[in-house]
Amino acid sequence: MSDTLWPGVDLVRSAHVTFARPGPSAKRQIPKVKVTGGTFTWSWIGNSTKGCSFLGGPVSAPLRLEDASYLNFDVTQAAEGIIAYKANGVFTDGPRVRVKQSCDGKSFDFNTDAEGTWLYAPGNQEFRVTGTVISETWSDRAHTTNTWTLTRVK
Repeated sequence: MSDTLWPGVDLVRSAHVTFARPGPSAKRQIPKVKVTGGTFTWSWIGNSTKGCSFLGGPVSAPLRLEDASYLNFDVTQAAEGIIAYKANGVFTDGPRVRVKQSCDGKSFDFNTDAEGTWLYAPGNQEFRVTGTVISETWSDRAHTTNTWTLTRVK
């Protein structure tokens, strides 16, 4: 997921995640798939059109399994061949990162936390499962772009 803070300057958050579906006893129409492992990576990098450069990270940390991240599949229309999903992956309380900012020949550092959303497939949109690999891009049309690839592994 990437936010363009200023033209040319991006805050990038990504994750390599393992999800596990509920066991066979969970006979829900909308199963909630849990995060069982993974790594979150954060960076802030780029050169703005105003002549400032930013460099922070990349820094990585393990995902916490107790967080509220989820991937939900709606199988209520599975008989018709339609399986929809929504997801939200958030990393909080990340490590402190020193960001170097340079503008007009002057440089200074500041600290920030490496955290944020790493997956967002909003429930008010229609995201469908097609095969064993799902690749999508969603944007809020302002400054956030979220691209993901989900691969089913047996």
